[in-house]
Amino acid sequence: MDSKQQIWQVWARNLHRWGLRKPAAAILEASGPLNLVLAQGLYLIQPLFSAPVSRSHLGTLAGTLENSEETHMFLTYLREDFLP
Repeated sequence: MDSKQQIWQVWARNLHRWGLRKPAAAILEASGPLNLVLAQGLYLIQPLFSAPVSRSHLGTLAGTLENSEETHMFLTYLREDFLP
């Protein structure tokens, strides 16, 4: 598993823990081209986080949202019923 998928796993776990995994997937799918705007917003708030891990996770998520193929792969990952 590469580092991007590991970060996706962290996001999926956190969203699942907060009860937001399925709603987040629905929003990402429905927003389509607006994901680019969402990605830019994540890049803007990234410096507000002091922990390097948080910055890298936000950066990875933003990069994922900029690429429609990666967004689709992340959505598939969010919809999976298992969380290792």
